[in-house]
Amino acid sequence: MPDLYHSLLHHDLGHLRIVAGLWGIELESTDTDLATKELAASLLDLETAAELIDSLAPEARAALTALTDSGGRIPWAVFARQFGGVREMGAGKRDRERPHLKPASIAEVLFYRALLASAFFDTDKGPQEFAYIPDDLFLLLNREERKRREGEKKKNLAPLAGLAVNSDLPGREAALNEKAHMLSADDRVLDDATTLLAALRVGRADYQSYPRLQALLTAAKLSKKNIPQTEEVKAFLEASRTDALEMLVTAWRKSEAFNELRLMPGIVCEGEWKNSPLDTRNSILGFLETIPKDKWWSLNSFVNAIKQKRPDFQRPAGDYDSWFIKRASDGKFL
Repeated sequence: MPDLYHSLLHHDLGHLRIVAGLWGIELESTDTDLATKELAASLLDLETAAELIDSLAPEARAALTALTDSGGRIPWAVFARQFGGVREMGAGKRDRERPHLKPASIAEVLFYRALLASAFFDTDKGPQEFAYIPDDLFLLLNREERKRREGEKKKNLAPLAGLAVNSDLPGREAALNEKAHMLSADDRVLDDATTLLAALRVGRADYQSYPRLQALLTAAKLSKKNIPQTEEVKAFLEASRTDALEMLVTAWRKSEAFNELRLMPGIVCEGEWKNSPLDTRNSILGFLETIPKDKWWSLNSFVNAIKQKRPDFQRPAGDYDSWFIKRASDGKFL
């Protein structure tokens, strides 16, 4: 990540003076480049930084902790969803409105103290905008924030009524009133698949009624354009139920075409955008594998944990501009 000097480099002298004032530092230089160097050096003082953090509101410290816990950076869309954004304004408007004195969000509180910056970084899914703490400042703050966080955890995050609570797990163990009954896995999909293959063969299938099953048959290469594939179907029907079920499961696990998102009832996906069902599937299975075995687990807490920790796991590079999904019942965009 860029260091503090390079993170401040594109700001004008007015912004630098705002940062200095909020840190209680007198900026002497009137040259922007020299002032940037002077300010960066002053901010990288452990005692000064510790005093500033102590002066922050709990919400701002929570945002700083979220960044340090994530290695100093978080996708901007994720950070902004929880802590707000930073209003764009030129120097004139900034000097008139003085947003640093009336911040509209937690993000602005940190931004005008140079504790937060944004930049695009390369990811395995392409360039993505991140909220980040400048690298050298992050190294300075990380130790203090971790000490603070551990102290707060011991004080405030005691286990709840004997339930398993672990911040690394997606959710928590289910409470007594959340436990229902066990739904055992079965192989009835084999009977459904056989019935649909027979209907396809004689041209009597209702194509609109079984979209997920048809997609599964296509993924397993048992059907192509709603036409049963003779050799593949023969091998499927001759296999034992165990082997036939494994064929379907393996095909589903590896399929890049079986698209759970677009097969969800009640939603409409508009536009030319594409999602990666295989990446999404692997991510969800990975989340599930972290849940302790032989435990009842709260489904609501699991979903909420994913929303909070990994809300963008389906979106390539945090793409919020091209995905258009609306509710079929009323046309409302989600």
